[in-house]
Amino acid sequence: MALVVESWAKIKEIENYEEVAGELLFRRIFEIKPDAAAYFKFTDGFETTDEALYKQEVFIKHVKMVILTVTSAVDLLEKENMDELFRMLKLLGAKHLSAGLKLEKEHYNLVGMALLDTLGKALGDTFTEAVKSAWIGVYAIIASKMMEGAEEYLEEEKKQD
Repeated sequence: MALVVESWAKIKEIENYEEVAGELLFRRIFEIKPDAAAYFKFTDGFETTDEALYKQEVFIKHVKMVILTVTSAVDLLEKENMDELFRMLKLLGAKHLSAGLKLEKEHYNLVGMALLDTLGKALGDTFTEAVKSAWIGVYAIIASKMMEGAEEYLEEEKKQD
């Protein structure tokens, strides 16, 4: 946990870190799986290699929100407020599903891989195997709780039908 908090503190030292890290993350997602662009409305009319995609206000707003969510999660982790962290992650999973995204484990794995690559690029030599392992463990919890939240949302939807 401490390694995740310490390494994220280094990310936050980067000027305009929300935008910088967010752009790196999404570029990496699209490099790994270009057809993942279909999940994001801000990619409509763009190829993932089109630099104009990454300059759009809607893209910048989205990536900042994603990175600020990671910051919130790391802050809750640092405070050891697991109840609030899990609640936030479950709500986020439900929100994605309610927006029409049928995310599966492979989608979470894609984002996890891209996050690790982004952290490695941003942290350089300080992204040690120990730091990487810590992030893998934390991301597994993040993905698990988000998927749990999506499942709970689906169960509620079925009850209302």
